[in-house]
Amino acid sequence: MSTIDKLWRKKTVRALQEEARADSGLKRALGAIDLTAIGIGAIVGAGIFVLTGQAAANYAGPAIVFSFVLAAVASALAAICYAEFASMIPIAGSAYTYSYATLGEFFAWIIGWDLLVEAWLRLLFWLLLGLVIYFLYGIRHSRAAAE
Repeated sequence: MSTIDKLWRKKTVRALQEEARADSGLKRALGAIDLTAIGIGAIVGAGIFVLTGQAAANYAGPAIVFSFVLAAVASALAAICYAEFASMIPIAGSAYTYSYATLGEFFAWIIGWDLLVEAWLRLLFWLLLGLVIYFLYGIRHSRAAAE
């Protein structure tokens, strides 16, 4: 099999299911407390979106209702797409698994890296935004206290 053929090879659903049933050697490392901490962190992290909501309410006016409806429709369509993927390939997986089975190894590799880079960039963005807000807030209040 040539290198080009290896890039375009696909896995069948049967092969994916056999791999899922095979013992991967991975052990559970997260307990109930760890998972609860992750959940609380996600909820607290969602508090950042309160700032976005306040800005939208203060500057967008009545159009904010339409923007939330549009976001809800887009989220529902994405959920329907993932439900269709899950019914086509009934194993645990994400966009990587679905692309491996349908598009091939090359596209699965691109999508896998895209998922990783997207997650890290999102984390970096919110971290930097939080630091900027923290320092700007501190500078503003330190000047007010000095006066």
